[in-house]
Amino acid sequence: MRMRYGATVVLGAAVAVALTGCGEGPHTPPTGKSSAASAAPEDIGAVLVRECGQIADAAMDPSNATNDSVATVRHGEIMAVITKETWAITPPRKELRDAAQRAERNYKTREFIDTIKEKHEEEYSAAWREAFEKDLTRRKEFRDKMIRECVWRRGTKADTR
Repeated sequence: MRMRYGATVVLGAAVAVALTGCGEGPHTPPTGKSSAASAAPEDIGAVLVRECGQIADAAMDPSNATNDSVATVRHGEIMAVITKETWAITPPRKELRDAAQRAERNYKTREFIDTIKEKHEEEYSAAWREAFEKDLTRRKEFRDKMIRECVWRRGTKADTR
């Protein structure tokens, strides 16, 4: 796609921006002028990538977030990790697995499951982390897709101006 100001946006696994006819490179020696006075206008490609990355991050719901501090993981994904024989190799993890399986089998209440989580907090956190990392590739692909679509839409709008 060809856009104004000579920016060609290349869409791939990562959003890359190749600029034609760029001025000075990023390693220009200081000229002694204030940075505000000598600041070159930001090219349209960089603006699109930055803005679309922020839009994608803001639009993501926690089940698709790539940031683990705001992400959520479904209960079934955590249970899949907990019940794996290769994961439950230490006595605390085996105890968590057995308690979780009993709770699932007997349709225990949410309070009972929360009690299990509190009792085995460290192991449950490790299971959550593993389930999150297992799903991280899908989450990153979803985020990249959102960024590519945003760049395309905004680039099209810039062409029509």
